[in-house]
Amino acid sequence: MIPALTTASKIFSRLENNGSYLHLAVKDGANSAGMTAGSYITGDSLEGKDRFIDEVGAGLIWIGGVPIFNKVIDNTLFKAFKFDPKVDVRNLKNADILQKAKSYASDSAKSSIEKVAANQSKFKALNTAKFIGAAGLTVAAYFGLTVWRHKYTEENTKKKILFENRKKQTEQNNSHFFTGQPSFEAFYSGKSPLNPTLQGGPKTTAFTGMGIQQII
Repeated sequence: MIPALTTASKIFSRLENNGSYLHLAVKDGANSAGMTAGSYITGDSLEGKDRFIDEVGAGLIWIGGVPIFNKVIDNTLFKAFKFDPKVDVRNLKNADILQKAKSYASDSAKSSIEKVAANQSKFKALNTAKFIGAAGLTVAAYFGLTVWRHKYTEENTKKKILFENRKKQTEQNNSHFFTGQPSFEAFYSGKSPLNPTLQGGPKTTAFTGMGIQQII
């Protein structure tokens, strides 16, 4: 029971943390599930798939896009300039804060802070580029997802319409083949439109009688 309570308390503490992405993930997940289910119920499978791609894809991009692209920039741009991306650029705003950061840091961290302090303008420029780059790449990723989603839905809609038209045409052809030909209708109804005098009516009987009398 205690481990379960501990796990639950951790989850709730994470949900209450404004700096955590967990509460955003839970909120967006519930919203995406509801919107997708509604599209499947009120629309069709194509509308449901389109909604699913939009909701889930957008949620993943907005929640994970910036952290992922920040990591990419850290491992490329910052690494190229040999700066430690873990150094907080806000330490450079005040000389006293910078000095305290050096005094309380470990030897490896102190070396990184000293290098940043010696190249403050370059480090600030890199952080600005990191912020703009991560945000821009996230927007570009969502734009790319939207373009692909529209194209995917359009192609599947065309395929669905073509399939339904072919199915309808096949049903019409089959219906015409079995019920639209006069010879089949006459055959199944016991009538022959090609020889109406052989239907056994009164005129046929009279004609036949006259023929017999004339022959006799």
